[in-house]
Amino acid sequence: MQITRRKIDSLTPDPQNARTHDAENLAAITGSLKAFGQQKPIVVDLRGVVLAGNGTLAAARSLGWTEVDVVETDLSGAAAVAYAIADNRTGELSQWDYQALALTLEQLPAGMALMTGFGSGSVESITTLAQKIEKEQASRKPKVPCCPQCGAEVKDEA
Repeated sequence: MQITRRKIDSLTPDPQNARTHDAENLAAITGSLKAFGQQKPIVVDLRGVVLAGNGTLAAARSLGWTEVDVVETDLSGAAAVAYAIADNRTGELSQWDYQALALTLEQLPAGMALMTGFGSGSVESITTLAQKIEKEQASRKPKVPCCPQCGAEVKDEA
């Protein structure tokens, strides 16, 4: 895999891209590019059609960038389409650990949490959710160990 810098004008957004980017999403991508620069390449096919990174391309254009980093793949046809869908879908399938996320966002310097794509209201909601999860976990009764053969509770007599 080789990363190269390409002129934005040489790239074409995927006309069959099934993933949409609303104003809030593009604002988050744009904010990330402004704050951190481009930290991962856009994936393009041999014709310069974007398979992964259509939102990044749109955000870079809105910032007036003339070049972006890309990785060129030789995938084409059905394989290229399937990859583009898989790239988007695999990220959706992951889950947040809200307690870890809240702690991490709270530890960021003032204002930097907003650069993550989470607005101030979202950060507060995540913190509230994390506190709720923590209270629920604390209120659960610990499981009493049972004998695997007869099912009777095993009492700790130490």
